[in-house]
Amino acid sequence: MKRFSLAALIVSMVSPPAFAAIEAELDQALNTLMTGLSGAFDSGPQVRAEKLSNTPGDMEHQHVYRSFTPIDAPDVGGNVFVVT
Repeated sequence: MKRFSLAALIVSMVSPPAFAAIEAELDQALNTLMTGLSGAFDSGPQVRAEKLSNTPGDMEHQHVYRSFTPIDAPDVGGNVFVVT
């Protein structure tokens, strides 16, 4: 019960304009994430460049390929990605 009381006290100390500012900042961060994350990411060029430059084996990166595709899945949530 003490945790709830402390949380209620903290929430009551934040004014509605502060909530609006926080919400706007979170919306902007989510929009940046949704637009920046969408697409394919491939470390192949980095791996090839390291091999050509004789990078020591313990310093070489592994080849990684990931694809992030936003999908419409309202039953799951408003911002959903399929990651392969």
